[in-house]
Amino acid sequence: MQKPILIAVLCSLVVHSTLGAEPVRPSTSEREIPMNSVLASDLFKNVAIVGSLGVPLWKVTTVRGKWHDPGVLVKDQSLIFRVTDIDGRHVETPIEFRRVKPFSEHGLTVTELDGIKWDWRATREGNEKSPRLPTADETWELVVFETGRIVGFPKEGWEVLRPASSGPEWGLITELQYLRMRQIK
Repeated sequence: MQKPILIAVLCSLVVHSTLGAEPVRPSTSEREIPMNSVLASDLFKNVAIVGSLGVPLWKVTTVRGKWHDPGVLVKDQSLIFRVTDIDGRHVETPIEFRRVKPFSEHGLTVTELDGIKWDWRATREGNEKSPRLPTADETWELVVFETGRIVGFPKEGWEVLRPASSGPEWGLITELQYLRMRQIK
């Protein structure tokens, strides 16, 4: 059995999706770093993509963080979740996510699992929606997995459509989906 190989999706050996949802876009001043190639069919079999949390995408982990207002200078006014702890370990630099959502629309509110009281958890037996949206300055603990999708066009394709512009953002966009949540008071 082969160990997972870390691949370059954009320009390095490990995928770094800074701001946890914003794609990485190499600057033109950066030197070219050769990319490794991998078959799409090998993803999640022989190859692991490491996300912003520093663990492979789809690996369930527990995070703690605080919700923040993005400020008035940005178009998307959704709250930003800044992860400060991963599996009980404090991170030196908080990791920001603009996309955080429940894994399922249905679950159970005020439930206990493994001796921990959760405000909500996804379950196929439940039919209760996630109880509420967070507000700025709240601290939450979430059991999550990071997932993502690749968006955008190759540079050559964009130049055909709009040669005078650099084009939209492109790359790997990640988000957190939570299986359980609770507010820390």
